[in-house]
Amino acid sequence: MIFYKPIKHVMEESKLWQVGKVKWMITFFCFLLFMYKACECINQYMQLETVTKNSEERQENYPLPQVCISQAEISEDALEALNMSSYGYRYKGEWSSNVSDKTEEEICLNLSTKFE
Repeated sequence: MIFYKPIKHVMEESKLWQVGKVKWMITFFCFLLFMYKACECINQYMQLETVTKNSEERQENYPLPQVCISQAEISEDALEALNMSSYGYRYKGEWSSNVSDKTEEEICLNLSTKFE
């Protein structure tokens, strides 16, 4: 009778073993996936492949320039005259003014660098 285990105890052990087995399988799968992706990255690096995406689109589809060549600082006086802030203009995308009748395109041309 010393070696007798209740059936309930045996069932609990088998459930724990199954949970442990599932955890091990998930961990092993994640390790394999990591190694696969690491090998892909190393191969791409060793072959000196470019990792950028280039696309060409017609500029006529966009009224404002997609690549902006501008000075480091925008004139604070010009921004204050339009009741705009440098932070709002550059980072928040606030290109319209509530004190001027100028359109966004005119404001962009007014504030941007003049190439002559």
